Amino acid sequence: MLSVDDALVSWGVCGTALDHIAFYLDNYIASTGEVSYFIPPWTSEGDSIADYGRLIDLFLRAINLCDAPLAWQERHLPTVSSIGALLLRMRNAAPKLSPNAPSEPKPACEWGPEVPHTYLAGYPASGQASAPTLAAAKLLCDKSQSCGGVTQQHGRYEVRAGRQAMKATPKQPANSWLISNFVK
Repeated sequence: MLSVDDALVSWGVCGTALDHIAFYLDNYIASTGEVSYFIPPWTSEGDSIADYGRLIDLFLRAINLCDAPLAWQERHLPTVSSIGALLLRMRNAAPKLSPNAPSEPKPACEWGPEVPHTYLAGYPASGQASAPTLAAAKLLCDKSQSCGGVTQQHGRYEVRAGRQAMKATPKQPANSWLISNFVK
């Protein structure tokens, strides 16, 4: 419903959009700001919080893009204000995080044994990176969420995205080390 009305507002089909939005606000929003159109068996479920914000945004877009009449705005502003008040109450009830609270760290990488004569395909999202030692390459890999392991090839250790060891050709010898506890 909200997507259709948003499209109507965007396309300038304002009469229909304003009628739909008015019907929704008049019939489906309780005085507490909550959506109240649920019927069995969905009576215990609520609407998503995102839809509350979308409804407020739709109301404001209708005012701006459709030049909604002042009487229409005044009639529905208390209902839309009740939705905003509900969102503020939910925000105030949400757990408070300290601004200095540490974010949850990525689990430390656990490395499997060397897999001789193999390579790992692709590079992590962080880009191509290499190091002169295996230990340094593992540290680089630890910093990338999409690194799957390290491949030694051409005298350097490269961080790679692949999580499956591929057989290396004799013309391009390589060895690999995979992260064994990879978490996406």
